[in-house]
Amino acid sequence: MQGPAQYLADQDHGDTSQAAPRLLYLDGWRGLAIISVLIGHFLSVYLPPLFVLGGYGVTLFFVLSGRLMADILFVQRQPLPLFLQRRAARILPTLIVFVNVMAVYSVIWFTWRGFVVMRPWEYLAALTFTINYAQALGGGLESRYLAHLWSLCVEEHCYIILAMIAFFGSRNRAAAKWLLTALAFASLARAIPLWLNNPDGVHAIYWRTEVSAAPLMLSAALRLWIQEKSLDDPRVARVLGAASPWVLGCSLVLFFVSPNILRYTLGPVLLALAVNGVDTSPAGFKKCLAHPVLQSFGILSYSLYLWQQPIMRYGWRIPSIVLLLAAVGMGAISYLAIERPARRFLNRKALERRSQRTSPEGG
Repeated sequence: MQGPAQYLADQDHGDTSQAAPRLLYLDGWRGLAIISVLIGHFLSVYLPPLFVLGGYGVTLFFVLSGRLMADILFVQRQPLPLFLQRRAARILPTLIVFVNVMAVYSVIWFTWRGFVVMRPWEYLAALTFTINYAQALGGGLESRYLAHLWSLCVEEHCYIILAMIAFFGSRNRAAAKWLLTALAFASLARAIPLWLNNPDGVHAIYWRTEVSAAPLMLSAALRLWIQEKSLDDPRVARVLGAASPWVLGCSLVLFFVSPNILRYTLGPVLLALAVNGVDTSPAGFKKCLAHPVLQSFGILSYSLYLWQQPIMRYGWRIPSIVLLLAAVGMGAISYLAIERPARRFLNRKALERRSQRTSPEGG
């Protein structure tokens, strides 16, 4: 019998062309990321040290994205128009609905109580993927309900950078791995003076793409390095795989006990190593990651991530555990009603257009 996660996975894509086999333990990794975010945001009310799990979860997302994008662009060599179309089909429909729902909510709230929920700059910055810099460089500007979209901006900026590297480098893996490595360490180096000058300014530092690109670029570079080295010496993959669960555990401890400068520099290095070793990690570790609960959270993760912020901020003396359940419910509704149907529709239409262009009747 299919579990809920397997059902969602099977129904996820409207266009399966050029898609690699789905690795359920990577859905589980994504599930671990969103659960970390939810715990950090909702349950830190009861246990304040849990707050660091919010940043930990975002870094888990970043390193997974880097690994996947390296595979898609430099291993599978997915055509760039298809790559960009699939990213847009995944991201834009739910984002547009979310931001406009929040805009309507803001108008209603302002009309009723005279309270400003969302300002015009937030709306424009969210839909142009600039809200991370608007907040980081805005001298104290921070969105109440859209602040979390900074991480989505970072990912989109990195997708464009990776696509440009693939385009101008003609998918040359050797050149790409060196350039991605240089970009990753440039991002880490950029973070250090910012932390030293403002050790408590997590948001003003980490919201910047030139800083937060580090985990994504580092993971992408490692994916290409490890794949090349593993072909020459399979022991490389085996050793990294054996270390993966331990490195993941060390990264979690690091986030709890270290200062920000280590948390956001050494942390991405450890997590990039862990996610790139998971394929050859012990079977028990992969089985844990592939648990149906983690898989389901992973598949719902994008919608969950969007809607959890306004629900968390809503307050009104509602217990945080109730708000958490509401966020999970809203994320599931968003996925089933908006994200999945829109993505499948757009991917199917794109596939039909490609088929028409390549058919004899289409020219």
